[in-house]
Amino acid sequence: MEGTDSELLSQAKSGDGRAFESLLEPHLPQLRGLLRRLLVSPADADDALQETLLQVQKALPSFEGRSKLSTWLYTIALRTGRGQLSKQATERWRPDAIEYWREACEGDQSLAGELGAELMNPALEFDAQEHIAFCFSCVARSLPFDQQAALLLRDVFELTNEEAAGVVGMSHSVLRHALSDARSTMQTHYEGLCSLVSKQGICYQCQGLREFVPEERRRASVPELASSDADERFKRRLHVVREAPRVAPGMRQFQELIAAHLKAIEARRPTDADVERLTRDASGCKPGDT
Repeated sequence: MEGTDSELLSQAKSGDGRAFESLLEPHLPQLRGLLRRLLVSPADADDALQETLLQVQKALPSFEGRSKLSTWLYTIALRTGRGQLSKQATERWRPDAIEYWREACEGDQSLAGELGAELMNPALEFDAQEHIAFCFSCVARSLPFDQQAALLLRDVFELTNEEAAGVVGMSHSVLRHALSDARSTMQTHYEGLCSLVSKQGICYQCQGLREFVPEERRRASVPELASSDADERFKRRLHVVREAPRVAPGMRQFQELIAAHLKAIEARRPTDADVERLTRDASGCKPGDT
C-alpha cells in the first residue's frame, strides 16, 4: 500500500469521514461495476453499493492489510450482492430471459409503448457495446452463483486466480473448475442465443434496438463477434464487456426498464414443481402412479 493510502487508512480507521471517502473513491467504479454485472439492475446495484460501503465502514477497523484493500473490498461487495440476490423472488434467471422480455414487448402494447418511449427519449444515446455487456450480465445470472462470481472476477475484472479465489472463498483448484464450467456454459448459451456469434442465434436486440434509435443518438456500432473458433468468439465478447463504457447518457434508465421487467417475468415463470404438476395433470396421472 502506498504511503498516502496507508495514512488515509489509518485516519479512516480512526473515524475520519473525509479520509474514508478519499480512501474508497478510487475503488468505487470497480465496485459499482461488479455489482451492476452481478445484479443486472442499476438500481439494485446502487442499493448494494451503499450497503457495501456501510459494511466496509463497520469492518475497516479490523482490516489488517493481509490482502490488498481492493481485494478485501471486492469480498464485501460480492457478499452484499449475494445477499441481495437471495432476497429476490428469482435469484437465477433463464439464460434466454432477455428473449422472453422481447416476446413480452411484442405481445403487450403497454410494454411496447414503454420501450418505444425510452428509445425515443432524447437523453438516450444507444451504445451497442454497453447493451452487449448488459446482455452478458443477464445470461451470466443463469449460472450458479460461484460460477457467475468466478467468471466476473477473472474474465471481466481480471483479478488473478489467487485474488478471485480469496474473494469467492474457495481453493484455487475449485475456482479453476468453476471458471471452466462457467466459460463452457456461457459459450453454449451464446451459440443458440446470440445472432452475432451464430447464424442460428435467436437474439439480435443490440442491432435491432440501435437501428430503431435515430442515427444522431447512436454511439458505438455493433462489433464483429463471429469466428470459426468458439473460444475466440467468447474472447471477443469478453473484450466488449470489459471495454463497455457504462456511462452512455440514458442507457442506465433504459437498462433499468429492462431489468425491472426481467425480474417480474422471471418471478412469474413456472417452477420445476409447477411444470411437473402441469405435465402430470395433462397426462391424467396421479401422484405415485407409474
